[in-house]
Amino acid sequence: MLQCLKQNKNSELMDPKCKQMITKRQITQNTDYRLNPVLRKACKADIPKFCHGILSKAKDDSELEGQVISCLKLRYADQRLSSDCEDQIRIIIQESALDYRLDPQLQLHCSDE
Repeated sequence: MLQCLKQNKNSELMDPKCKQMITKRQITQNTDYRLNPVLRKACKADIPKFCHGILSKAKDDSELEGQVISCLKLRYADQRLSSDCEDQIRIIIQESALDYRLDPQLQLHCSDE
């Protein structure tokens, strides 16, 4: 259901409070890939393959601050991801281009500017 809401978030018919809640959920999911079941499923082979260093340093109860998604974005640029994972990362990149808050690493490093 969230996928459908995200796809229609910018519709004129979308209630502003609903849009705000969808954005908050996207921020949460982009902060920790474990909270994004669609991405987790699509990238289940790519995450341990390319981002094992991040995973090995992380504690089970810690937020990953978008590090895994940033790692996958780098591999996306190298065209090394599986097609399903590539599709999901492309969507995240497109959404982040429209709203900087959806990129936790960008927000973390540029919040003072």
